[in-house]
Amino acid sequence: MKPVRSLLLLLAGILATRLDAQAPQPTSDEIVVTAQRSGIPVWRVRGAAGTLVLVGTIEGVAKGTNWNPDGLAAALRQADQVMFPQAVQISAGFVSIMGAPGKVRRMERLPAGQTLADFLTADQFAQLLPFRERGVLKPGFETRRPLFVAHDLMEAAKGERPSGFLSISKVDWKSDPQGFVQSTIDRYHLKLVPLRKESLTGALRRIAAMPPSRQTPCLLAAARFAQADPSTYRARSQAWVTRRVAEVVRSPAEHAFTTCASTVREAQDAQTIEASLLGVLRQPITTVAVLEISTLATEGGILDKLSAAGFEITGPAWK
Repeated sequence: MKPVRSLLLLLAGILATRLDAQAPQPTSDEIVVTAQRSGIPVWRVRGAAGTLVLVGTIEGVAKGTNWNPDGLAAALRQADQVMFPQAVQISAGFVSIMGAPGKVRRMERLPAGQTLADFLTADQFAQLLPFRERGVLKPGFETRRPLFVAHDLMEAAKGERPSGFLSISKVDWKSDPQGFVQSTIDRYHLKLVPLRKESLTGALRRIAAMPPSRQTPCLLAAARFAQADPSTYRARSQAWVTRRVAEVVRSPAEHAFTTCASTVREAQDAQTIEASLLGVLRQPITTVAVLEISTLATEGGILDKLSAAGFEITGPAWK
């Protein structure tokens, strides 16, 4: 019976694929409505030829936040193409993955003789000491690189036990919208506007070579997040799913996540992203672009620039 059942399932899948191929393509209005069912900020930008659907995501969503990833997945599948310029696809073999924790531990410590006090002002360093007294940071934290200390502060601010700078575990897509988008793209082989790729070894090598001084903005932002009210992390997530965009952008949690993300990855040229968006608007297709909400909605960000250029934008207020 099992081989027969498997054959029936295979035939059903083939038939469904053919029916999808014969079905009429959805309009941009339908794609926007579908995306909005996710309960997250979505904007539609009309160009002379094409339509751009902008989806604003955040990194790290508090557990229990009610958003519907199925709606986002459906919108991605309906689009002619997907643009995900701020994501990095990490390519790594089994050996690289298994060896990564050891490599991370080796680059965790500052060079001998250096401490965080060498890269912070006296007042900035003093702000970290209460975290040691509360047990958030372990004794000797001052000999660790800023990124690693920032990671522990952010995990504590989220109300979660530190998981380690590089942890390999099952991903909860409800708390990782960007990871969910990447999984959907891979699963359904969606047409993707060029995506930067990087090997795990290359990423770790780049982080290891990064001067500690470049990592200090991340540490300071993480400290401000950890000093904020304990409800800050959940409030940011709730503002996101209720489309209170300006509140998300102003959150200390959002500032910490975006500052540290921009530190870890290679510099992403904002002008390149803007040019790519303008390019797809000149094509007679519908593109869903998934970007961090701070990239879209900060003052002088993508939405401001598109509005100033005269494009018609519909969606939640971002100021």
